[in-house]
Amino acid sequence: MNHFSLIAGPADSLTFVKTKRKIMKVGAFKIDPEEFTGQRILVTGGTKGAGRAIFERLAKAGANILTTARTIPDNMNASQIIQADISIKQGTAKVIEETIKRMNGLDIPINSAGGSSAPTGGVMALEEQDWETILTVYLTGAEYIIDGGTVPTL
Repeated sequence: MNHFSLIAGPADSLTFVKTKRKIMKVGAFKIDPEEFTGQRILVTGGTKGAGRAIFERLAKAGANILTTARTIPDNMNASQIIQADISIKQGTAKVIEETIKRMNGLDIPINSAGGSSAPTGGVMALEEQDWETILTVYLTGAEYIIDGGTVPTL
């Protein structure tokens, strides 16, 4: 059976190349276990929800991967988690330092940190402080990690 890999090219073209890689099926999805081999990836917020799904998918595809969490869950490998609060500069500084130390650089940063603490009534019920917290975690924390030290390693 022939397998094809998508090779990124100019924005207006896509190229598929025939490969001999073994593809494994995970649930409804096919995963090439070598797709991200050699890639150093950081997924912020990779212990729950969409971040966890991204983390697990990339790990199965061979990535050298780390994630962040304020609290390390019992059901994950602690050696792949940097315990830090990325809503504060000290937390993002720790993430940068640990990422560079453990992986000797970074190829792909993925920001998936955040969550929802919206009270009954959803976003319309959020107070100003709630919005500030959301922006700090989703936007400012990611910006600190990217501009704060990982860009030179990309």
